[in-house]
Amino acid sequence: MTTYYKVLNEDGTCFHGGVGRWEVGVRRSVKGPLVACGNAIHACTLEQLFDWFGPAIWEISLEEPRDAGDKTVARAGTLVRRMGWNSQTAQLFAADCAARVVKQTQDTRCLSAILAARRFAFGLIEAAAH
Repeated sequence: MTTYYKVLNEDGTCFHGGVGRWEVGVRRSVKGPLVACGNAIHACTLEQLFDWFGPAIWEISLEEPRDAGDKTVARAGTLVRRMGWNSQTAQLFAADCAARVVKQTQDTRCLSAILAARRFAFGLIEAAAH
């Protein structure tokens, strides 16, 4: 069984477009033909999620899901639960991705920047003033 995800703002409003506020357990649906980026409930599989990161990620149950390339569209959907994704985990994920890229180079400037990003994510340092 495939798990689907919905990316929203922290308050449940749409992050990548759309209208309204999503709530756990409340079914939302569309009528008429399903149209990606138009008339559909939009979500993504784990593989599609990397193109759609945002402030909050939720598990969503979909009715009649259809693959639309870089996303999944459906007739209806109901939020199931919020995943453990927030600004801190996003920052740490970005630092981990960067660390994998520079691991082979051992460039101390890059490694120092990654360490600073991790420290910032944990509130140990503040952002530099511009």
